[in-house]
Amino acid sequence: MNLQSWRRIPVPKTIIFVVEYFVLRWVIFFLTALPLEMVNRLCRNLVEMIYTLDSRYKKIAINNILQAVPPVVPTGLLLINYPVRDVHSHSAADKIARASYEHFLLAFVHLLHLSRFKGIKNKKHIRFENTAVLDKAMSRNKGVILVTAHFGNWEIGVAELASSGHPISLIAFQQVNPYFNKMLNQFRESCGVNIIPTKGAISRCEELLKEGRIVVFVIDQTGREEGVEVEFFGRKSSAMWGPANLSLKTGAPIIPFSSCSTAQHITEFMCWVIKFRNTINYQPIGDKDQDIKRLTQLYLDEIEQIIREHPEQWIWFHRRWKRYRSPSQY
Repeated sequence: MNLQSWRRIPVPKTIIFVVEYFVLRWVIFFLTALPLEMVNRLCRNLVEMIYTLDSRYKKIAINNILQAVPPVVPTGLLLINYPVRDVHSHSAADKIARASYEHFLLAFVHLLHLSRFKGIKNKKHIRFENTAVLDKAMSRNKGVILVTAHFGNWEIGVAELASSGHPISLIAFQQVNPYFNKMLNQFRESCGVNIIPTKGAISRCEELLKEGRIVVFVIDQTGREEGVEVEFFGRKSSAMWGPANLSLKTGAPIIPFSSCSTAQHITEFMCWVIKFRNTINYQPIGDKDQDIKRLTQLYLDEIEQIIREHPEQWIWFHRRWKRYRSPSQY
């Protein structure tokens, strides 16, 4: 039974959400009570079971990888831990998908353990790169729009930026389970992150940018019905145009960034590099729709490049291209 089937059980939703919440709290207690090395071993065994049983999302992940243009190539740590003969084969896609499952389970566990280090300065597990780009953008006093993906550990990246003194506001989608939503937002706020609900987010973001704050968008998922059509991994895709619209209206620069694991072995404690890429450079042509589309394409290209550098750290099991898929894909 998957999560969607579980939530269709004919009992009040409140009961289902409360049960889910207490199960999650128990899991968190269990995972944080054990030594990290033991949890790593347990997680790897659990991933093998999940990946074997979860045929639906495994198929989605492998199809997404195989249909990328140009092909997604295993690199670095992924090749060391999962060697393959042909990097363009179905076997290689399977290895990337499996490693993605493993990465996100371990990243969740490490997020729980890293929460113990909140407030500690000079954290050895965190390193910032290319911060001069952010500092220069902030000096323009127009605020900054940061765009990132569900890559590496985006929650760590946002939380550490706020903990280091940056005025961070995050556009946060509502979780289906309100108890999950409250727990996640409490963690974010405890790190100094200001939460912006999606309803009325654009007008609120304009106010924050005028105040010189940093607004963070996680932009790699499918845009809603009003999303703009762009290309992502060589395929037609719907994308969120909010950052482009805000930048064109306010003059705030857009900077892609990522929070990437640098562990030399998949079972090591994850150390994270929070890296800023160069500011997106775009000169408007005066056609609003085209300007939004072109600017959206530019920052989505940067996100794609981030993912290609470490493909095992992205959510390939998300139905990213569902609006443009063939009937047999998913």
